[in-house]
This record gives sequence, structure tokens and C-alpha cells, in this order.
Amino acid sequence: MPEGSVIATWWDYGYWISVNTMRNTTCDNSTVDSKQIRKIARAFLSPEEEALEIFKELNVSYVVVFEPFMSADVPYIGTRVYFSPAYGGVGGDVAKSYQMARWIGADPDKYVTAGYVENFPVLVPADTPEARNATLYHLLFVKTDKRRFFVFEPLPLTGRPIANYRGPSPKIPEPKYFELVYASEPNGWVLVFKVKYPQP
Repeated sequence: MPEGSVIATWWDYGYWISVNTMRNTTCDNSTVDSKQIRKIARAFLSPEEEALEIFKELNVSYVVVFEPFMSADVPYIGTRVYFSPAYGGVGGDVAKSYQMARWIGADPDKYVTAGYVENFPVLVPADTPEARNATLYHLLFVKTDKRRFFVFEPLPLTGRPIANYRGPSPKIPEPKYFELVYASEPNGWVLVFKVKYPQP
């Protein structure tokens, strides 16, 4: 990231990013202005066009998201599916999107819900317009070289999610205005996107 870049991220990671990159973030653990945190929550849970307006106001050049995805092997199609575990202390931005919704006075159940792989609970986007359009989910569920399928998505050959999955199957689009420029190794839990503002 060039010097002077401003990074949008959820406040939990702001200080860590600032210290390790010497770049400014939109909010961090010491942010006392709740309006600023609310703006970031609104940007993450809004459609991309609205998120761009907020990020432009804050002079954001990059967005960082975090999710410690786990995976399961699907031998009959020779791939893995990825999911967010639904138990305390493990989650990233999918789990935090529940609180983001509360920050902006929205119903969290319109954004994130539980699905099950057998009896194991997983967090998935709700199958609602709010979740399908949320910028945060466009970023978190982006396809990478290593991560091609998520537990709630239809698989090739069957056209359905894995057989033992119970829950919603929303179609989350790829991001339109955000370009993936970095995925952490070895697991891609940290994703960095460059904001692509439309040319006037």
C-alpha cells in the first residue's frame, strides 16, 4: 500500500494495522467517536454503491477484512468447502456483522444466520436482499485460487450444497468496486482490497 493510504476495517483491527503498516485506519480500539464506527458498519452492510460514498468521504483507498474460515473435504468432487464456525472466540467479520447490524439499528437476522453441517453450527449470510447486497459479504465470500466453494453454495455436478448441509443458500455476488490485491498465506484469512472508485 502506498504511503498515505487510508484503510477501512472493523475497529478491532485498526490499531494492529496502523502499528504494523504505518498507515492510517478509519477507526481502531481507541476510537471514541461512535459515529465513525457506525459509518464503517453502515458501509460494510450497505450495497457497494453506498459503501463507496462513505469510503470516499473518509478518503479510503483499501479495505481489509478478516475471517478464519475452516474447511471440509468433499471427496466426490475433489474439492473443499469453506465455512465460518458458529462458536465463541473463533469468528471474524461474519460473526461481527451481527454487531455491525446493531450499530446501525438494523435487524441482525437479516444479515447473518446459522446453518448446520450435520450437527455442527456454521455462520452463513441470510438469504435476504440485505445480506446478498452487503459489501462485507461480497468481500469475505470472494473466490480465490484456494477458496472456490463455500458451504452454502451449490456445487458442480449436484447443483446443491454438500449433502449434510442444512440452511440458507444465498447467492453472494463477486465485488464490483473492490479488487482483491492480497490474501494472507497460508490460509487467506486476511484479505486486502483496493477500492475502485468509478471515473467521473
